[in-house]
Amino acid sequence: MVTKRRKLGAITILKGWSANCMLIFYIPLLCSFHVYCTAKDSLQYGEWIKDNGETLVSAGGEFELGFFTPNGSSGHKRYVGIWYTRDKQTVVWVANRDDPVINATGAFGFVNESNFLELQVWDTSIENTYWSAGYLGSLSMGFMNLTDFGNLVVYREDKQTPVWESFKNPTDTFLPGMSMDSNLILTSWRDRDDPGSGNFTVKVDVVEDDKKTLIIKKEGVIYWKNVDYGQLPLSNGMYFSALSGDFDYARLVMHFSGKLEFWYQSDTETELMQSEPSNNCSLYNFCGKFGSCNPNNKLACKCLPGFRPNVPHKWHSGDFSDGCIRNSVFCGDNDTFLSLKMMVVGENPNQYSVENNEMDCRKMCLTNCDCKSYSYESYEQGKCWIWKQDLVILQEEHPDGNNLFVRVAISDIGTVLTVPFYFNLLEYLLSF
Repeated sequence: MVTKRRKLGAITILKGWSANCMLIFYIPLLCSFHVYCTAKDSLQYGEWIKDNGETLVSAGGEFELGFFTPNGSSGHKRYVGIWYTRDKQTVVWVANRDDPVINATGAFGFVNESNFLELQVWDTSIENTYWSAGYLGSLSMGFMNLTDFGNLVVYREDKQTPVWESFKNPTDTFLPGMSMDSNLILTSWRDRDDPGSGNFTVKVDVVEDDKKTLIIKKEGVIYWKNVDYGQLPLSNGMYFSALSGDFDYARLVMHFSGKLEFWYQSDTETELMQSEPSNNCSLYNFCGKFGSCNPNNKLACKCLPGFRPNVPHKWHSGDFSDGCIRNSVFCGDNDTFLSLKMMVVGENPNQYSVENNEMDCRKMCLTNCDCKSYSYESYEQGKCWIWKQDLVILQEEHPDGNNLFVRVAISDIGTVLTVPFYFNLLEYLLSF
């Protein structure tokens, strides 16, 4: 929102000076109050950057801050952003993303607002404010620095203690050195030429035992979800590794298309390593509860054996979101488990324990009526995962998938020794 600025703290020039004195006085002012003379990585109160090519450059030359116009955008819309010095088209942070300055009359720096310090983007011609970081403290705290990690940091008087930083106020990009906790949200651009707040956001939810869940939302509704519940190999493990700081040259971008992109960024190359959701099967609840998704099949969704479409007319019209329901009530002596290979489950399990073998894990589930499925991983210690909730985001033939055992009534699928069992499974497989 554009607001009227109150006090700029402008330079006052004394009357009665000769032209020569003014020239002598003016040259050092250019160097001390603006970034004219040499590349700088910091600003103090009373200094600012104007939209005439002035920029801040981090000490090691990795990142640059200044005014820019996105490729394809109207040239009169100007934004303050941070980009790689070696790749000026890759913008990693934008200050006034929702309120561009019109024409090249903008400035960026510290401002005195009622004797309190603010970091602002404003228009020097009409004195309107287009972005503010809010009140940052007393005027003596006016010192900021652009680091080689791409972080713009405002410090206290000691120039050691941060009071505000762009890493904690991101736009669409997660960089090495950032901390992705439950308070940090990345918001996509509106379009490739519009850095305004878009329709997609991504954040991390931390669940039990510090396990993390990545969630993309589209206009506030869950669009994609990926969980880290410790099974190996881990689906989309690069995302969680990047969030944990294991990659020094990686960045995550919440793209305006709704995909969370994993980029490898080095001094010599930039490569897109992964992008999710990669297909419809990756979308949250695309096949609904107990609906299994296979992107390689003409009909992506199918109810598991022992289940049927919850809303048949919607299912057959191509809307699978209502999922599937059981043919029979389970929990008794007539229960068994449907064995599924290379499966990925889109929700965290409710229970985890260490068991000697898969049979012990099976017994644990079978003796608990709340248990609807389990998975056993024999890697290192035997890990038994229990799901008590309805299964969603089931993907089969997934390269990072694991064996999954879903509890069903024997009467719904037959037994391994009867023809109906083979017929039901054959019908299930051939119907894709």
